[in-house]
Amino acid sequence: MLKFGKETVYLGSSIEEFARIRQLLDDSGIPCWYDITDREARWLGPGRGTTREVFIGPGSDPTKSKIYEILVKKEDWERALFIVRNKA
Repeated sequence: MLKFGKETVYLGSSIEEFARIRQLLDDSGIPCWYDITDREARWLGPGRGTTREVFIGPGSDPTKSKIYEILVKKEDWERALFIVRNKA
C-alpha cells in the first residue's frame, strides 16, 4: 500500500482497538486505509518455510503476531486523532 499523503492514526496488535477506531472513523465520515502485517508468516525462501515454522516455539502468543495500522489522509489526521482520543 502506498502511504504517501497519509498519516498513521493507530499502530498496534489489538484487533479490538483496531475495530473500534475503524468504526469511530467510519461513523465520523473520515475515510481510512488499513494494513495488517503478520510477523510470523514471512516467507524465508525455498526449503526454509516461514518464520512461524522456524523461529516461533511453544508458548508464543499468537494474538501478538499481527500488527494493525490505520491511516487517514494528512488533512484529516488531526480531526481523526481528536475523535479517537476523545471517544472512549
